[in-house]
Amino acid sequence: MEQLKKLSFQEKEQLCMYLGKLYRKGKLHTMMGYSDIVEDSDEEQVDALDIAARIHILMCQMDKKYALILYNDFLEIKERGWWSEWFSRSTYYRYKKGAMDKFLTSFYTNKDEIEKC
Repeated sequence: MEQLKKLSFQEKEQLCMYLGKLYRKGKLHTMMGYSDIVEDSDEEQVDALDIAARIHILMCQMDKKYALILYNDFLEIKERGWWSEWFSRSTYYRYKKGAMDKFLTSFYTNKDEIEKC
């Protein structure tokens, strides 16, 4: 995964935002029970469900402080500055960088090794 190492902080953040969007889409499909209300193709629904399930499993295995940041910044999207009750600014950004690195590396390299939580 040399390509992941070459990405800037902003590019990793954008990639995490995109995966968060797919996660929310997969959760919506699950809540709707594959309803016809969602107009995606069957293949897109399966992809979104698969990605949401993989992300959920990765989050269960992630360090709690990293999982908190990933959920609040990318998956569930909380209000800006949510982290100020938990972390100082420098600690938050240090943990966010570590969380994104760990998450993206795990997501793209451990496809077959993910264990259910």
